Amino acid sequence: MDRASKIERPSFGKTELFRPREIESDPSKLRPEVGLFGTCGSPKSTWREDLFIPELEKRNLPFFNPQVAEWTPEMAKREAEHLASDEVVVIPVSKETYGYASLAEGGWAILGALLRGQKLGIFIEEDETMPEDASRARTLFKNLSQKIQRDYPVFQFEETINDLALWAVLTARERTAIRKSKIKETRKIALPTDIECQNMVSIFGTSSFSSEWKQQMKAAFDSAGIAYFDPYKEDWTKEDGEKEAVHKLKDKVILQIITGETESFGSLAESGLLALSAFIRGQAYGLYIENYPGDPKSDTNRARTLVREHIKKLNEQFPGIVYLADSIEDLTRFAKEHIK
Repeated sequence: MDRASKIERPSFGKTELFRPREIESDPSKLRPEVGLFGTCGSPKSTWREDLFIPELEKRNLPFFNPQVAEWTPEMAKREAEHLASDEVVVIPVSKETYGYASLAEGGWAILGALLRGQKLGIFIEEDETMPEDASRARTLFKNLSQKIQRDYPVFQFEETINDLALWAVLTARERTAIRKSKIKETRKIALPTDIECQNMVSIFGTSSFSSEWKQQMKAAFDSAGIAYFDPYKEDWTKEDGEKEAVHKLKDKVILQIITGETESFGSLAESGLLALSAFIRGQAYGLYIENYPGDPKSDTNRARTLVREHIKKLNEQFPGIVYLADSIEDLTRFAKEHIK
């Protein structure tokens, strides 16, 4: 995979960042397949067989179908490989499930499409009957990603899953024609160079004021004289949300901690978009994810496993783009390194 043509990797202590200001990608390096990611319902979603696969097979367009009868954590590496290398990727998030794993993958897929030159299509179905947490995760993802799309249109939103199926077939055929023509194709995207960040650390993720890890992290920052922002409030208001948004855009270091205290679906859905925003703005982004107690194949643990594997694949191709910490103490050290 080609790297950005102008790579700037300023070193801060032991950790290097990958923060170029111009991205140049070569889609011809990608695998000529359509990755059919998105909702895998129980007992089985049929949108792949009903809408996508027949049309792709009719035109001899290769595809990857990640849906299996029984998912295991070992399968996450194979999914991450295809999400990192398939030329065309679709992520429909239908209402037949809460779609936590698909939402968690979505942000990382957008970041990958920006860096690799992939063609990415997304459909998110609304459902007012869902629990508040599930509905909020979809709304959060859709709002944040649409804001990013306005400035960096590297992915396509479709209004219906049928529209997405048509987009996938047309896009795959177009890519096939370009490959056969031997046209040399590259894509360049310029990122902002004039953003000023305030010398602070933001602590996002699992929300709880009394969490022992949070108190220890803030104590470490206090002892080092490092200013930080903790967004947690028991009575959260719209104004708090606006303040939180400012810190996400302005603070020099963005941390996200997903612990086993809650299922953290909202934080998982936001993780890739937060990493994408930090990359665009040149901020340092670090993430720690621990498993949720219980079944490793549960929705939340599946999403956590997939996110970890997608980050590992990104870091293989673009070393230093995301800091995936081994522990909260490790993440605290990372933050201190990047605050002058």
